[in-house]
Amino acid sequence: MFPPKIVDLKTSELDKSSDRKAGKFVFKKKVYIDYHGIKSARPLFRFSWCTNNPGAVVDWQQKWPGTSFVTVDDDYWPEGEMPDTSGHYVHLPDAILMKIPIDVYLEQRKREIQRSENAPKAVVKSLHDEYKASGVDITDEQAEAMLGMTK
Repeated sequence: MFPPKIVDLKTSELDKSSDRKAGKFVFKKKVYIDYHGIKSARPLFRFSWCTNNPGAVVDWQQKWPGTSFVTVDDDYWPEGEMPDTSGHYVHLPDAILMKIPIDVYLEQRKREIQRSENAPKAVVKSLHDEYKASGVDITDEQAEAMLGMTK
């Protein structure tokens, strides 16, 4: 199943036979990361799979400053995934697991949501400006009806 659940290795209880570097874990108690429930399982990161090529990784790191690879040294494991020779978690050859600082993620999502909510207003304003340039004044309701935005 993709994407796999992320196991919180700090909160989980591992058997001493586990081998983190090999990606082999034997659990006495397994705890998945959880942003809503158990406080101890709320990471300071948002996990996401990025396209596994250098250009995509650079784009990802520019969009989400502070983003880094999840490695075998981190306290997180994508269930069922084995690390590659660099210690990164790669799903097949085309996806690599990244961790985005939660504060960066939340701020970016807030900006994206604001842009999304403001987009309809910008379209209505653009239509107003277009009609006004032609010497016609229309109401917001008329502009929304022309754009199919009425409920």
